[in-house]
Amino acid sequence: MVATDPKTDVAVVKISATGLPAAAWGDSSALAVGDFVLAIGNPLGLSRTVTFGIVSAVGRADVGVADVEDFIQTDAPINPGNSGGALVNTNGELVGINTAIASPTGGSVGVGFAIPSNMARTAMQSLIKTGRVVRGFLGASTQDVTPLLAKTFHLPDVKGSIITDLQAKGSAERAGLKRGDVVVRFDGRDVMDSGHLRNLMATAAIGSKHRIELLRDAKLMQTDLTVQEAPRERLKKTQAADAASSTAHPLSGVIVDEVTPALARQMDLPVNAGLVVTDIEDGSLAEVSGLQPGDLLLELNRQPIPNFSTFQRLAEPLRSTDLALLLINRQGSLLYIPIQSE
Repeated sequence: MVATDPKTDVAVVKISATGLPAAAWGDSSALAVGDFVLAIGNPLGLSRTVTFGIVSAVGRADVGVADVEDFIQTDAPINPGNSGGALVNTNGELVGINTAIASPTGGSVGVGFAIPSNMARTAMQSLIKTGRVVRGFLGASTQDVTPLLAKTFHLPDVKGSIITDLQAKGSAERAGLKRGDVVVRFDGRDVMDSGHLRNLMATAAIGSKHRIELLRDAKLMQTDLTVQEAPRERLKKTQAADAASSTAHPLSGVIVDEVTPALARQMDLPVNAGLVVTDIEDGSLAEVSGLQPGDLLLELNRQPIPNFSTFQRLAEPLRSTDLALLLINRQGSLLYIPIQSE
């Protein structure tokens, strides 16, 4: 074993032999839905097995297999024993490395995933050269656009990536991005969600410059972003928020308190001031929308809430059908949580 990259589930192995045939690299970015592919491997211990199918989707992320995901989805039958095998196009070129399946039974149901050859090749070259994979880093926390957030931010589509927090002197801050900006294009390519933006940044060369298009207060803007190297270790922290119907005040059932040093120690909070959610009624609109005890409240409907009196002044006029857009700090991650009855 030469080196590994757990974030992409790729490893470089050295074989002490000569004269071995090698598969030709293919361009995984050229794959399109409907293209024919073949999966090669040893499923269930049956060596030299080849199965046939099509590309069902490209750019699959948030599958939960690796930290950096940009999978090719295929219906070519893949079973235990296929992992690490080749996914090839009809020219016999390597376009992917079989890695996982989605299945309720453990066997193939036509939903398999492969690491794109371009991602694997980039990881391989970096591992051989430096012993690790060097990736680009946005330097910002992001959140997917939901239908309710798209309506709140006056977006034309339910896609893009919302900036929720910025790292000091990171790529995003240096490019002039601000909290609440929605990144919609990267070098002219539509940004579908936060995972897509993360992958685009991860594969960009360190020091390279890219054109970012974003919506700020519903106005389209452009800026140039220079890619910085990602920190060696970075935890993946994501949350999703769902909406539910209710006739009560959008924040009904939410109990908040001003943070004191004693309360901060009791709840293991990272700050000694501000507002914190201490309890939420089970089944309340806020609870099913994703708000949790321990969340620090930073903004309500884009207005800072440094203390309880400000929170009360902003919250009291809200009607049952109004939107309560909260910006929260959850264990160091900043997230927008929209709360509104359907």
